[in-house]
Amino acid sequence: MRITLIAAIAANGAIGAQGDLPWHLPADLDFFYRQIAGCLLLSGRRSYDSPQGRAMFTPERRVIVVSRQPDFQAPPHVMVAVSVEDAVQQARHSGAPRLCVLGGAEIYLQTIGIADELVITQVHAAFPDADSFFPDIDPAVWKEVWREDHMADEENGYGYSFVRYEKYANLLMC
Repeated sequence: MRITLIAAIAANGAIGAQGDLPWHLPADLDFFYRQIAGCLLLSGRRSYDSPQGRAMFTPERRVIVVSRQPDFQAPPHVMVAVSVEDAVQQARHSGAPRLCVLGGAEIYLQTIGIADELVITQVHAAFPDADSFFPDIDPAVWKEVWREDHMADEENGYGYSFVRYEKYANLLMC
């Protein structure tokens, strides 16, 4: 099973502010939905319960939510895990070919070491009011293998780049 972290990250490493995205980029949202097509999705409970999570985690999507709350109730299409390790084990047991990790910050921190690939939207702006951040992408571990740069336009108020990273260890096995 391939583990992919998918995130939009600001120039200052920000990924969120008060449970929501601090920017609005329709092109990133379109890109994001293309990336998660066919994936088993992994999310932390707070991200799952966020405004964007409520819009994204529909019954058509298979989801694992990590929650430390023993009484957390999820709809029938959502699997619940007590830890990241439990979630990855459930994903492997399900036979999913790809697990897409969607955050939040603590989940990214716990999974970046076991991930095979990062699919990142780099937002070319900093957001000082942000309160959650993506872990550092270590260039000794991750190799940029693809990039698509975009300027700000009428619909997307910030410049941005779509970037794919592969773990060096995976590239050596090819």
